[in-house]
Amino acid sequence: MNRVDILLIVFLQWIYMFSSQMYMPLFLNYMPTEKCVKGVTNATSYCYKVQKKCNHCIGNCSATHSICSDEVCVDRIESVVPFHSAAEDYGHYCEDTFQTFRTETVQYTGVFVGTILFGSLSDVFGRKNILLIGLILGIPSMLLSGEINNFTVFYIFRLLTGFFTGCSMVVGWGYISELVAPDQRMHLRSFATYPMGRAIITLICYLSGDWRMANRVISIICAPLIVAIFFILPESHVWLASKGRQEEYEASIDRMNKLAGCEYFKKITVEAKAKAKMGKTLKKVIVHPVLRKRLLCLFSLWFVTFYTSYGLTLNSDGMIKTNFYVVQFILCGLLVTAKIGCSSIGILGALILVFCQQSGTIIFAIFFMLASIMIELCADICYLAVNELMPTEIRGVATGVSSMVGRIANIATAVSSVVKEKWEPGYYIILLVIGVANWLVSFFLLDETKGVDLNEV
Repeated sequence: MNRVDILLIVFLQWIYMFSSQMYMPLFLNYMPTEKCVKGVTNATSYCYKVQKKCNHCIGNCSATHSICSDEVCVDRIESVVPFHSAAEDYGHYCEDTFQTFRTETVQYTGVFVGTILFGSLSDVFGRKNILLIGLILGIPSMLLSGEINNFTVFYIFRLLTGFFTGCSMVVGWGYISELVAPDQRMHLRSFATYPMGRAIITLICYLSGDWRMANRVISIICAPLIVAIFFILPESHVWLASKGRQEEYEASIDRMNKLAGCEYFKKITVEAKAKAKMGKTLKKVIVHPVLRKRLLCLFSLWFVTFYTSYGLTLNSDGMIKTNFYVVQFILCGLLVTAKIGCSSIGILGALILVFCQQSGTIIFAIFFMLASIMIELCADICYLAVNELMPTEIRGVATGVSSMVGRIANIATAVSSVVKEKWEPGYYIILLVIGVANWLVSFFLLDETKGVDLNEV
């Protein structure tokens, strides 16, 4: 691994800082188990149990029905609230409509559309150009979602944040993976990770204590990425080669070799490949037996992985309810350092504990973390597989369509929160069944492509 490999790892992790907005609904939706309304005097102050993320007192709301009896008790509850969220500010989860039409539903719908559109555009106009457009428009959308104090505006800008996050997720990974040498691609996914992005966001939320301030800090961190990509990195030489743009291809190779301080890539004579229109491309994939089988495997892999991953993430605030940040930091650390295994073991353990009414306990948290850790390997394989199974001229389209399936899974995850609230074991049964089915599909049907040269796919 030389200096350009390290540089590309840094850039990919930087891109993941914006892409990790996928995890932000965990914090936007956070509500403590108890909340207080402080009146002018202790006689008018009262505290209540938060129900289903609703921050309004349900039923008798007065100091005479408070769960606290004195000012010391009220101050104690107020002092241990770890984070002030959008759910607390707007109180929208007190309405039945928003139990299903949640913040993550809106955001993941935006991601769903963004992955389809930007993946296709990157095949036509280039990886670098489309990624820059996504970041230039996406970072302000993220910032404005918290700066304008209006619930409707909040939902609109979370939709746009998701839309442009879809660009960074699909195009960002595709772009950087085409710049790195084939034998370093797995290192790229090992050292630049979404869990690290999640850990950084968790730390920012912990230090800021407020969702609006956290948004500002994340925006400040992400903004310089636009300038860095524009001036430092070239367009993908793999994409340029597929278009037959020999002069620009050689300039891209020269830039990469200069960044590496050695001959990182050798030049070749390139020829334009057939232009890929999404409709015609997908039709060719469907009628081609090998590509059809690969695409169906990818659909299974992407759906189950992201349904499980984000389902566990968005419900991780319930692992140990009284130690929100402690378990989040432990989970992030484990996710970064231990990305191997099979998540079904952890989900099965969690399911058994739910049936035994042990959710929210330490042993439940251990199995929950185990499941979250294990699913991370599958997330890496999703991106590696689509890059290494699909030809360059349709890679962006294939990534976009596969990611679309993943985003359908995200939306399904948000809707599935209703299942968890009505019958918690049912949610874990769903995770277990689809996880086992996906393991069988991957074991028997998924092709091995380790170390393949992307130009030769």
